[in-house]
Amino acid sequence: MDNLKSAYELASERIVVSQYAIQLQKEEEKAKKTERARIDALPDIVRDWEIKQKQFEDGENIGRIESNSENDMDIVNNPTVLFASQKSKSNIKSQIDNVENVENAENVEGDTETKTITLEKTKNETLSYEDMPEVHWYGNFTTYGGFSRMNRAFAFGLANRGAKIKIDIQAIKVEINDATQKELEILERTDISDKAPKIFGATLPLNMLHMGKKILYTMMETSETLHKDYVERINLFNEVWVPTNFGANLMKNNGVSRPIMVMPLGVDIDRYNAKTPKYNFEGTLNEFVFLSVFKWGYRKGYDILLKAYMDEFSSDDNVSLVLVTRCETDPNPNRISEDLSFIRSGIDKKEEELPHIAVYTKPFSEKDMPKVYTASNAYVSISRGEGFCLPVVEAASCGLPVISSNCSGTTDFLTEENSYLVEPSGYAKAKINGYMSKLAKHCRFYEDQSFPEFGDEAILETRKHMRYVYENRNAAMKKAKILQKLIRENYSWDMAVDRVLNRIKELQ
Repeated sequence: MDNLKSAYELASERIVVSQYAIQLQKEEEKAKKTERARIDALPDIVRDWEIKQKQFEDGENIGRIESNSENDMDIVNNPTVLFASQKSKSNIKSQIDNVENVENAENVEGDTETKTITLEKTKNETLSYEDMPEVHWYGNFTTYGGFSRMNRAFAFGLANRGAKIKIDIQAIKVEINDATQKELEILERTDISDKAPKIFGATLPLNMLHMGKKILYTMMETSETLHKDYVERINLFNEVWVPTNFGANLMKNNGVSRPIMVMPLGVDIDRYNAKTPKYNFEGTLNEFVFLSVFKWGYRKGYDILLKAYMDEFSSDDNVSLVLVTRCETDPNPNRISEDLSFIRSGIDKKEEELPHIAVYTKPFSEKDMPKVYTASNAYVSISRGEGFCLPVVEAASCGLPVISSNCSGTTDFLTEENSYLVEPSGYAKAKINGYMSKLAKHCRFYEDQSFPEFGDEAILETRKHMRYVYENRNAAMKKAKILQKLIRENYSWDMAVDRVLNRIKELQ
């Protein structure tokens, strides 16, 4: 096992370039005459992969993943991943069952229990194919969103550790490339027992029917309460996994009666580190760069961040705010520019007085994301709610000072000692036709649930933190190193996969 790559490294390598980015590149590079020239021009290519089939002694097909690039110096010698598959090929299935179907599932009695899974490093031993632990895994695997990244990391990581894993792919937008899809299809064809435990990596699955034990690996971004319908559906599972202690308490305090396991997510500490080469952003950025990575939505608090930044800084400051974002679910293609214009209209400054802002809506591959962090000087996220927040953990692992709202899932690892926190002024319920309607309309499980309020005091506190980090860089870096140490020692993807594997073995 020593020569095998980490779970997150495996997941990252398979994301070469999104289908969306390929289409954009085709339009921009029409002058390129060959496919090779087009691929060489892409900024986020990692390497090409090919799948070679090897016959196992028991007749099962095992997929061996090898790089066909001769110039990649960071490839571990003979990297091998075992994927058990059936001989017949199946396509990604469309999920047509409505979420209401969970009411037809088995309801198992049990008392609420919260526990943290003991972390034991996987032993370096070779198991026979018959002895490999089995698990089904359902979820979104094909986008750059948090659940999809989580599901890919665990699927590849568990397979790398010898687990027989069969994935059930939720039909959704495809951003990963063809090579990634082919590797996922191998795991989709794995032949295992129908009664092996099934993990559902989703807010709630579209279809939770399964003959064996059902585990929901979920998270919710509300602060104090949970929607009644959400709780009822959670209680149809045998067990619930959440990535934070905050999430476990939220579940337990709001009527979840299933056993609750704390299963933190992670970061690839080898890729996400301060020594990673910096990304070469298009255009010119100023000397000091504030970074924020998020999907464009009201919950992410972009309005608080932008107001604070534009109020505090001006064109006289040698500073840039870089927003790496996307607006994938909004039917209005101009949503981001319209929101930016609206927020800018409330800033009492002339155009030439405004500080520099750069918005990047083009998808970045996971290979390039560490470079994006190291090309920045500080990370800012004034979110109204997080289940875990992978970007904060990744920024911290790269050694960036973190400015964050002090609420929800990130409170598990962000403290006054290691980061710069913005306190909510209070909490209020999101109403469909009232206060915080943008939140209530975004997700049915947000309606009438509590979220933090960030008013003028929060904006002033955000301004103060950003100014301090900008002008006191050495002091900010000392605090950042405290957080970096905490994250790198406690939140790696390898640790996350080992926890899950240990629990799967317990369930069997």
